[in-house]
Amino acid sequence: MLSRRFAPLFWCQFFAAFNDNFLKTSLVFILLFARDGRGSDALITLASAIFIAPYFFLSALGGQLADRYDKARVAQMIKLAEILIVAIAAVGAPGTAGRPPRGTAVKILDEAWRELGEGESGHIFVGGELLFDGYTGGGDKVRHGSLMSTGDVGHFDAAGRLFVDGRDDDMIVSGGENVFPSEVEDLLAGLPGIREVAVIGVVDEEFGQRLQAFAVLDDGAVLSERELQEHVKLNLARYKVPREVVFLDELPRNATGKVLRRELVAQATDRQRVPED
Repeated sequence: MLSRRFAPLFWCQFFAAFNDNFLKTSLVFILLFARDGRGSDALITLASAIFIAPYFFLSALGGQLADRYDKARVAQMIKLAEILIVAIAAVGAPGTAGRPPRGTAVKILDEAWRELGEGESGHIFVGGELLFDGYTGGGDKVRHGSLMSTGDVGHFDAAGRLFVDGRDDDMIVSGGENVFPSEVEDLLAGLPGIREVAVIGVVDEEFGQRLQAFAVLDDGAVLSERELQEHVKLNLARYKVPREVVFLDELPRNATGKVLRRELVAQATDRQRVPED
């Protein structure tokens, strides 16, 4: 069924008419549900389970979704066009991407292609009979033997569940220390008054890169740069404290709802170029 535009309340009524109470969706639709009060409330009532990509939980909105829609009904999964399902979690465990399905192999590898153990973060590689042969244009993903890189960094816990720590290309190296934006974003997202937040790395002459945060506040909320920095300093290592915090009306996103970090980097670069009075 096609419609000219997405109306959250209408689609909730559509799901209900067909007795469909399992929702597998993308970030952009969750954002639209969240911004429509009636559609949001209808989704809470209707959906007994909501499956979304783990990257969504690497953001302030992910935590808000788990709280609003009840952690007992939210689950994550990794689904790639190149191999279909990489991992799927049980409903009620929103912190993990879950376990690989039967017939799919997932390994955590380091830079030397060594397989890492429990709790060790590395590059996520996946393999199986459904793995694609390559793109029609001739390109391909990074491969090691029969395994393909997903482009993510993650780890397994003692129970064999996969956790996604972040994207390969999102990692920030500051003073020789590796920082994943999601760790700082998740912490700041817990501050009352923060609607959403994104953290990027900007060029720094002394440390190679430094952290800069972009925050969107709830209507009527008042927070200062220092308050956000102090919150990070009290809970994480000092090198994870954003050097600057920029407050925006909204974060730039693409058509699928993903934050356009390159636009934030461009904004940060432009700010560095502005001469001081």
